[in-house]
Amino acid sequence: MGDEWKEQFSREELESMGEDIPENHPDFTGPGNPTSEPEPNPEPEPEPEPTPEPKPAGESSGEPEPEPEPELKEGEPVPYDRFAKIYGQRKQAEREKFEIKEKLDLFKKDPDEYYAKYPDEKPDGYSPLESGKKPTEKAEVLPMSKMLGAQINDPQNPSFHGRTLREIMESGPEGYAAAQDYYNEYVEDIRGKAREAEAKKAEELKSIQEEDGRFMDAQAQALFKKPAKDLDAVQKDKIEKITSDTLAWMKANNRMGYKLADAYKIMTYDKALSDAAASGADGLVNLAKSGTRRSVSSGSGKTSKDPYDQYLAMSEDDLSKMIAEMPDAEFVKFLKEATPAFREKYPSLPYLN
Repeated sequence: MGDEWKEQFSREELESMGEDIPENHPDFTGPGNPTSEPEPNPEPEPEPEPTPEPKPAGESSGEPEPEPEPELKEGEPVPYDRFAKIYGQRKQAEREKFEIKEKLDLFKKDPDEYYAKYPDEKPDGYSPLESGKKPTEKAEVLPMSKMLGAQINDPQNPSFHGRTLREIMESGPEGYAAAQDYYNEYVEDIRGKAREAEAKKAEELKSIQEEDGRFMDAQAQALFKKPAKDLDAVQKDKIEKITSDTLAWMKANNRMGYKLADAYKIMTYDKALSDAAASGADGLVNLAKSGTRRSVSSGSGKTSKDPYDQYLAMSEDDLSKMIAEMPDAEFVKFLKEATPAFREKYPSLPYLN
C-alpha cells in the first residue's frame, strides 16, 4: 500500500501516528524529516557605527606634535641642522630679492624686452612701444621723508624762512600744514620743469623734421623738377641717399648741430676741394659732363663779358686745369655765381645755391 492514504491526514495527525510526511503531502516542509523546522529568518543587518565627531582645535589629535626648537644660550654653538636650515632660508631670500631687482631693472630699461622674457606677466591689451621710442622719463621727485632736512627759502615768511621741514613740522599743527604746502610746491616745481623740457624737446624735433623736409624738397626740385611728395620710388631712394650721406658726414665731423642744407653745402664743397687736390679736378669735370659738347660758334664774333661764357668755350682739359688752380675762396665764388647755361651743361658740380 502506498502513501496516498496519508494525504487524508494533516501533518499533526501524521506526526501523532509516528508516520513520515511524504514529499507530495501539502504540509511537507523538509526532505522526509518529520521534525524539519522552517528556515530561520535572516538576522538584521548591523547598524553603521556613528562617525566620530571632530575634536576641537585645542584638543590633541593623538599624533605627536613637533617639538619646538630649543633656545640657544649665549656662547653655545649652533647645531648644524639648525644652521643649515637658517642659512638655506636666508640664501633663498637673497636669491628672490636679487631676481626681483633684476626684473625691475629690466622693466625700467625696456618694457618690451621684459614682457618678451616674462610673457605670463604681460597685461591684457598691452601694445609694444614704437620702434626707437622710449617711455618718457619721469621727473625724479624725492619723497617727503628725504626732504625733511631741506631748508625753506621764503623771505616773505620770516617764521619759516631758513628753517628745515622737520623743524617746521615739529612746531605744531600749523607748522605741519605749512611743511606739507612747501613740499607740494617743490613737487609741482619739479614736474613743471620736466613738462617744459619735454615741450622744448618736442618743439625742437618738430623744427628739425620741418627743416629736413624743406631740404628734401629742394633736392627733389634740383634733380627732378618736382616736390618730394611727387617722386617715384627710385627718385625717393636717391633723395634719401643724399640725406643719409649728409647725416653720416655730420656725425663723422661732429657737426650734428648744423641744418641739413648747410651741412650738405659744406660737405659738397669739402668733397670738391679734396677731389680737385687729389686728381687735378679731372674726375670732377668728367663726372660733370652732360649736354651738348663744345662747338664752333657761327656768331658775329662779339666778345662776351660773362666769364662763364668763356668757360663754356674752353676745352675740358683747360677747364679742369683752371678749376684745379683756383684758390678756395675763388672756387666757392665760382660755384655760387655759375650761370644757368653753365649749370645746365655741368649739372653734377656741387653748386652752393
